[in-house]
Amino acid sequence: MHGSLGSYADFQAQISYFAGQYRVITYSRRFHPPNGMDPSDGIYAAERHAEDLAAFLAELNASKAHLVGSSYGAYIVLVLALRRPELAHSLVLGEPPVLPLLRRSPPGHILHEGFLRNTLEPSRRAFQAGNMEEGVRIFADGVTGRQGSFDTLPPDARKKLLASGPELSLEFTTEFTTYMPPLSPEALSHLSLPTLLLDGERSPKMFRLITDELELSIRDTERFIIPRSGHSLHSGNPVFYNETVLRFLQSH
Repeated sequence: MHGSLGSYADFQAQISYFAGQYRVITYSRRFHPPNGMDPSDGIYAAERHAEDLAAFLAELNASKAHLVGSSYGAYIVLVLALRRPELAHSLVLGEPPVLPLLRRSPPGHILHEGFLRNTLEPSRRAFQAGNMEEGVRIFADGVTGRQGSFDTLPPDARKKLLASGPELSLEFTTEFTTYMPPLSPEALSHLSLPTLLLDGERSPKMFRLITDELELSIRDTERFIIPRSGHSLHSGNPVFYNETVLRFLQSH
């Protein structure tokens, strides 16, 4: 399950690797390329994406599934697992941006406010002003934690991110509690699914603090840091990522 500014193509380094032992399915979520944008359908809700995933699994007769998510895709995996745990066999969560969990600690609260002030709000204002490239640039720099990271990407990589600009604009104009519903520690504590939590060594600190909260709340967890990788764990260090996830899947 891909994240923001992504599509089914994000997991090309994983498909063949896991297909030797598993049925591997990846797809583009609602609004994401190559899917079109329906002007009459303008609500980017986590629960809608979770419902889409449930329907997709049913259509393909693919549950119980090992659900592997990256970033906002991992958020959706969590939302589905809390509402329909019978559909999942295990969870692999790569830095889900459950921002409401940051407010549970003073350091997290500071990082939460900083991310809103320096990334989400400026990106939203750029989209509202019709500046798609600036909106994507601010967001990409924010999730990597490195100012100017978007501008250092190869032209093809920038083009790919900009192709997903319309969906990111939709994300940021959706009401926040719909876009990022709070997932309370109490609710998370009821999850009984084996869960692998993954962090990127080079990711911004806020992702590590969110994963700390998930580790404290979810009962059955394992956790690994993907070395030499930022937020896009599966592409930042695909060899280590693939080997780590495969070991987890084989043990469950």
